Amino acid sequence: MRSAAPTAGKEELLAKLEERFILGEISEEAYKELKQRYGG
Repeated sequence: MRSAAPTAGKEELLAKLEERFILGEISEEAYKELKQRYGG
């Protein structure tokens, strides 16, 4: 099982995730699930 993203890259990862949600590339459900998974 993979561990969470390293702390240094976590903020960048969450910013990209949010951007994809805003652009409509991922659903709200997927956004919430991934944000929770990566500690957002």
